[in-house]
Amino acid sequence: MTRPGLRRPGTDLLPAAILAVAIAGACLWVLLLGRGSSFWSDDWAFIVFRQGHDPDVFLRAFNGHFAAVPIALYKLLLQAFGLGHHWPYRAAVLGLHAAGVVLVWLYLRERVGPWAALAPALVLLAFGPAAELLVYPVNVGFQLAIVCGVGALLLLDGGPGRRRAAAACALLTVGIASSSVAVPFLLVAACSVLAPEARRTRWWVVAVPATVYAAWTLAYGTSELVWSNADIVWAYGMDGLARTTGALAALGPEWGRTLVVAAAALVLWAIARAPRAPTRLIGLALGLLAFWALTGLARAQLGVAGSERFLYPSAVLLVLVLGEALSGRRVPRRLAPALAVVVAAVVYANGTALHDQTLAIRDIGANVAGGVAAVVAEPGSTPDAFRPPLPLYGANAGQLRTAVRLYGAPPSNSAPGRQSFDDVLRAAAAPLLRAAPPGGRPAPPAATAGPGTTLTPRRGCLVAAPGAAGALVLAELPRGGLLVSAGAAPVEVRTRRLATGFGAVDVRVAAGAARLLGPLPASGPPPWNTRLTSTAGFTVCAAAG
Repeated sequence: MTRPGLRRPGTDLLPAAILAVAIAGACLWVLLLGRGSSFWSDDWAFIVFRQGHDPDVFLRAFNGHFAAVPIALYKLLLQAFGLGHHWPYRAAVLGLHAAGVVLVWLYLRERVGPWAALAPALVLLAFGPAAELLVYPVNVGFQLAIVCGVGALLLLDGGPGRRRAAAACALLTVGIASSSVAVPFLLVAACSVLAPEARRTRWWVVAVPATVYAAWTLAYGTSELVWSNADIVWAYGMDGLARTTGALAALGPEWGRTLVVAAAALVLWAIARAPRAPTRLIGLALGLLAFWALTGLARAQLGVAGSERFLYPSAVLLVLVLGEALSGRRVPRRLAPALAVVVAAVVYANGTALHDQTLAIRDIGANVAGGVAAVVAEPGSTPDAFRPPLPLYGANAGQLRTAVRLYGAPPSNSAPGRQSFDDVLRAAAAPLLRAAPPGGRPAPPAATAGPGTTLTPRRGCLVAAPGAAGALVLAELPRGGLLVSAGAAPVEVRTRRLATGFGAVDVRVAAGAARLLGPLPASGPPPWNTRLTSTAGFTVCAAAG
């Protein structure tokens, strides 16, 4: 579907080379930026709850999606790399992201020329809201659906022959078996093959994937649609479009609303000026609206929280819509330098957002890896039914240990991971404070006094006398726990085992009270350490282990 005058022999080489270098650099940058990340939340749905090879494992709905292809891909990666390496999973997602960007460029190249097509391709490459799709591998279904959808539309250009039509049918089927994100692309393809000017003998191109999806829905589908959202779907969809256009322009949703109006005016102008109904343009516009209608029915009650990943497929569809609306039109040469500056500024702004969100997602994964390491290291203190207070898709300690036996342990030697290790074991030992046991022979714990604090042995314990800034004691937590007797003021207790420093206050011993701290799980080194502070004096003793 090449537009006359938009492509001349050899003119593709330089923009193609620029795009290739940008893709290589961006993917390597994101891959390195995500070092230290690990599996979290929905990843564990595939790892723990999709074991085996029964048909139900692949066909059972995943968060409302038909996700057979992503589950199969995960199984291949688990067999090849286990849980010990996270980068291959992210590399697979980045590879699909790169393929999607190339396909968008190829699609737009036929409409607006190779140089104009380069601008949206570069913006999508470093699209800030796409971070969750690039660092969180379980969202690979989104990328698969986009790649298959755009690839199918390319194959359907210009009245495809039987082979191209068969390939488009296969791609749409793979896409629909990857994520419901493929549904809008199926709608666009239907508009293309059933249009009056098309060869309607190709109806099977969309009939096959539609039948597969319908059969799956009847047998395994679980609807995520909330029909009570119907009255807010329009507002939710318009807000989603505003956030999409605002993100594409790096201007935010307020400017995005103005840009949505401008984009709608452009589409209506293109339809009005066309000598005959532009079915692909109309199909893409309907597909974009259908995407937000379905997303709104499923998620509008949740608000915008957690919906950033939906902006990326929306951005792809919007870019294709605008490419069709501008089809056959050149960017004036005199405007090319200004356009290049604008694109560079947008890419930089989006890249900054991508950087920040990638680091945040990386730390979440590192946190979860530390929690998994804790339940593996301390099986005696974390019973099988114990659920760590982390995003693990409901997996319990027993299921996590089984997964580690099958696939190895995710790396957890990061600062967030070490902190999470401690947090999970504290949660398993809760409550941290218990009633002081009667009797017994107290013993002085291994402890050091902070600046200004004086420690005095008394009856087998240590009495901390405050200085001008209060009392501070750093004590190793004995195997049997630590007896803390507060004086005239409460004692604040912080604990750590692997964490690099003491965090927030874990517990407080009320003024005048005596409580047993711990014991906390530590079947091997290093021991737990405590930081005890108070504005008044207090006493600490090692409980019998």
